[in-house]
Amino acid sequence: MANFFGSLARKSQIDGLTSPKDEPCPVYALQELVDVVRKADSRAVHDVARYLCTSRLSNKSLVVKTKTLRAIKYVASKGECGEFRMAVQQHSGALRECVNFSCPADPMKGSKPAEGVRQAAKEAIHSVFSTD
Repeated sequence: MANFFGSLARKSQIDGLTSPKDEPCPVYALQELVDVVRKADSRAVHDVARYLCTSRLSNKSLVVKTKTLRAIKYVASKGECGEFRMAVQQHSGALRECVNFSCPADPMKGSKPAEGVRQAAKEAIHSVFSTD
């Protein structure tokens, strides 16, 4: 039962981190996700990667997609999160789809939001597959 609540808390934390509000995600929240991934067992790490890559990247909101990709990049860039990188690599198709993301231009922002998703996807892929 504790594992269920731990999983629910992680999903809630990720949902807050990748909210559709058009404001930057605080670095302390990203660092908290790194801490969760670093301390979690293998199954939980794979659950976090799967949730980010499937549920959050499939969201229609461009803000959610961009924040999710930035969160993946941030966690994957930390040296102590190698298992997370391997888990995300198993879902790399979702990241690769975002590299070619397109949508109708926003009346106010034009094509900038879609360009932001594509750029964030390239950066996330680089962090996930980097050997540094």
